[in-house]
Formats: sequence, structure tokens, C-alpha cells
Amino acid sequence: MQKKKTIIIITGGEKPDYADIAERIAEGDMIICADSGGDYAYAHGIMPDYLLGDFDSVSGETKDFFRNQGVILREVPAEKDFTDTQMALDLAVSFAPETIYVCGGWGSRADHSLINIFLFGQYLKKVPHLILLSKGFNGYYSTGRLEVVGEPGQTVSLIPLEDDVTELTLEGFYYSLERGTLLKGSSRGVSNILTERCGKICHEKGILLVIQYTEQVE
Repeated sequence: MQKKKTIIIITGGEKPDYADIAERIAEGDMIICADSGGDYAYAHGIMPDYLLGDFDSVSGETKDFFRNQGVILREVPAEKDFTDTQMALDLAVSFAPETIYVCGGWGSRADHSLINIFLFGQYLKKVPHLILLSKGFNGYYSTGRLEVVGEPGQTVSLIPLEDDVTELTLEGFYYSLERGTLLKGSSRGVSNILTERCGKICHEKGILLVIQYTEQVE
């Protein structure tokens, strides 16, 4: 199977304005739509390589259009023990990409949103970079080193996902840190602020979920 450097997954939930991600979409080597993510692609003239899921929320018009355009459709029964997003991730990692962008994945369904946060973390051994693109924020996972590129003044929160995060050093943030520890379940890492265009995160142990708000937060 041919490797793909960058794969875009478009799934349900809140998605960024198309103008904010159009460049990333254009640079993707493969686009996979999970169920209603196909409607977002159809509305913005995005041609995916795959449309998959149980198809309980994508429109019939979208399905017919993509089928006629030669898009590969993979339909599974509604009664299954995995989500459409997980199905898309499993397909994506089979191409051994360097980066997966998940467009959506966070929305009004709290259960889906929360499980996605932990689900994505399970794929870090299979893909070096997995980035969540949503309305108003980007989500990253750090297993040791991460650079957060943005504008000074943006709010960035660091959340330990598994164990305590140790030997944590932060540079380019209002609340800097030198070889400190961020305990699992602690709110200490919430609402830090970028002071430079690039904030650097370095740690030895643990997995960090890093939320970067691209819009002003209260």
C-alpha cells in the first residue's frame, strides 16, 4: 500500500471555516470523509478519496454525487462497536502517514467529543502527528516535544491525558516552566498565553493534550 505523507479526515462535529483550512486541504495527499463529513466536503467543493461510515447522517445527494465521481464508498451497518471516526482513523493509519488532520471531532455530542480526545491519543504510536482542527481551536498531542505556532496573546491549555507529565519545560509562554511536573487531573496547565509566535513544549514522560484557541476566549 502506497504511503501518504498527510491525510485529512473530515468527520462530524464543529468544523473550522473553510477559508481557515483550505490550504491544508489542498496540500493533503488523501482525504477521508466520515459520514456527515461528506456533506461538508460536498458543500465546499472538496473531492475526497473515501466516504465511509454507516451513512446515517450524510445526505443521499452527497452519496450519489461522490459515487458518480468515482469516490470509494465503504458502508458498514449502523449496529457496530466502533464509531465512523475510528473507522476513518484505522483506514488512514494503514497508509503510514506522517500527519493526520482531523477536521471536526468535537461538537454538541459530549460523549462523542470526549471519546474522540482519548481515541486520538491511542493512535500516537502509529502516526507521529495527529492534529484536531475545530471551530475556534486546534488540538495537538505532545509525547515529548511540540512547537505551538500562533499569534502572541492566544490562549493555550495543557492537559495531561494519562500519567503525570514530568520534566516539563515551557518557553514562549506567559507562565514559563523549567523541568516541572504537571499532575494528571490538575488544572495548573489551563489558560496559558503565547508571548511569542512559537511556544516550545518539552517533557520526558506522559502525553499532553494541547488546546490552542485561534479565536479570542473570555
